[in-house]
Amino acid sequence: MKKHICIRRFIATVFMFVIAATTSVAIANDSSTHPRIPVEMKFLGNINEQPVFQLTLSDGSGQNDYTITVRDQYHEILYRERIKSEQFSRKFMLNADDLGNADVLFEVFCNKTKQAVTYKLSRSTRTVQSFTISEQ
Repeated sequence: MKKHICIRRFIATVFMFVIAATTSVAIANDSSTHPRIPVEMKFLGNINEQPVFQLTLSDGSGQNDYTITVRDQYHEILYRERIKSEQFSRKFMLNADDLGNADVLFEVFCNKTKQAVTYKLSRSTRTVQSFTISEQ
């Protein structure tokens, strides 16, 4: 009886593996017909103790209709802009005092291909203290 149950588990595992492999191939084929949005997010540093980020979009494929949305952790829209450009760069300074430790979501949505790239910004603070020990 125990051997019969192990065989069923093995068959179920193989079946799930085949389904997962088929699904991943379908997703990979779908992404090749619609190229990924060429967007990049960088942390530039702090100005007056407020974090500054740069969002850069460099699209040479002619898919030049994008919507940029910035939301807080409760999905309230903080900023929204529609852009029709192949080259775009914008700097964002977040008010860390108002946001506290709340997460911020940056979403770039391509209106032609219906694809989106989302960046989640999470803030963490840590204090680093180091010591040097040398023999005299």
